[in-house]
Amino acid sequence: GIAFTELREQRLDLSPVLLLVPELSEPPMITSDGTLRLAGVFRTTPAQVAFVTVFRPVAGIWRLEALSVQARPAPIAAPVGLQPWLAQTVPAEAAMPRRKSQ
Repeated sequence: GIAFTELREQRLDLSPVLLLVPELSEPPMITSDGTLRLAGVFRTTPAQVAFVTVFRPVAGIWRLEALSVQARPAPIAAPVGLQPWLAQTVPAEAAMPRRKSQ
């Protein structure tokens, strides 16, 4: 309970992470003590949810041993230049059939 006090105080709706695939920030790693470490982020807005999980094998099943979760502001997207497909589009005038003169 105490570990999640800050998240509760921020009153963030974390339910979107149930539907998203996390983006791992490092490759999954088996540590020297045999635990599996996964770290990454859920790219939600207005805040992203960063996490680190540690699992330990117990009787052949990976059991959660440690969990760290932190909400941080989502980065502001940088302006994107022209997309390659925009440079290849045909102007509307050229795409319209010409009327035959009478």
